[in-house]
Amino acid sequence: MVTAPEVRTALVEHRQQVVIDLGALQFCDCSGLSVLLATARAARRQGVDLRLRAVPHSLARIMRLSGMHGMFTVNSDPPER
Repeated sequence: MVTAPEVRTALVEHRQQVVIDLGALQFCDCSGLSVLLATARAARRQGVDLRLRAVPHSLARIMRLSGMHGMFTVNSDPPER
């Protein structure tokens, strides 16, 4: 909730591919889900390949239950260090 506006601003820049590493994510509420969904929609409109990496199990479950999982390509590789 606190960082949602910053994330939204950072992710709407024009790029060919955006990879969001969620490996350090500890909490995601409806504001975070809204940012991810809006970003996925904007990426599709602009032809940007949006990928999620290291999605926590709790978030993956919420995305699956809400039907959001089809909006993203999820990389199963470990986060970059």
